[in-house]
Amino acid sequence: MIRAFTEDCPALGITDLAERTGVSRAAVRRILLTLERLGYVRRTEGGLFRLQPAVLSLGYAYIGSQQLVQVGRPYLEKVAQELQGSSSIAVLDGSDVIFVARSRPAGYLAPTFSVGSRFPAHLTAIGRVLLAALPDDQIDAYLQRHQPLALTSLTVADRDEIRRAISEARRNGYSFVDQELHIGIRALAVPLHDALGRICAGLNVTIADPRVSTEEILDRHLSVLRRIGSEISAGLGSDPF
Repeated sequence: MIRAFTEDCPALGITDLAERTGVSRAAVRRILLTLERLGYVRRTEGGLFRLQPAVLSLGYAYIGSQQLVQVGRPYLEKVAQELQGSSSIAVLDGSDVIFVARSRPAGYLAPTFSVGSRFPAHLTAIGRVLLAALPDDQIDAYLQRHQPLALTSLTVADRDEIRRAISEARRNGYSFVDQELHIGIRALAVPLHDALGRICAGLNVTIADPRVSTEEILDRHLSVLRRIGSEISAGLGSDPF
């Protein structure tokens, strides 16, 4: 019910919520009364419902309790300061990547992703390294489910090309995305491993400075990201979530 509210539709009525969730109007009404009593929604003068700030406690409770975030957060600051770019950790959540921790250096004004932001995995460098860890049949199923969209003139929007990019990420152990989400923003990502060697998350850095060449990103930046990624992985247990 909470996820039915979106940025485009922040206020919804009982009928709207029943249609969006497939739940009966009577059940929607009961759930809304519970959410209202807990402070997660409020009723407007027009009889619609809106989410309240209390829902943030649900996400922060998850983030604050995760070993991955606790271990990784100080390392993100090291990446951001050393490479002068925004750095994030993200995990695969269904077909999307969701960003669970981030850091950026002082004065960094380029577009960044906040904690909780989510994107189709194939659009991001961090998503491609996570997709690369899946079996081939799951990657093929993912690509069949998604119609690639071009967000910029440089977005890879062909399924075969995306498949090749995922294969390259698997072979190389990193992914580099050049201005596919935002013009002027390049991203580099490497996988993070749990104590059993399984890929559990991804670490990235985004670079907005046009003076930094692609060659430098794939040399110095990749070296730093791999080193710090290994340090984060070394601190994770077998169940970092």
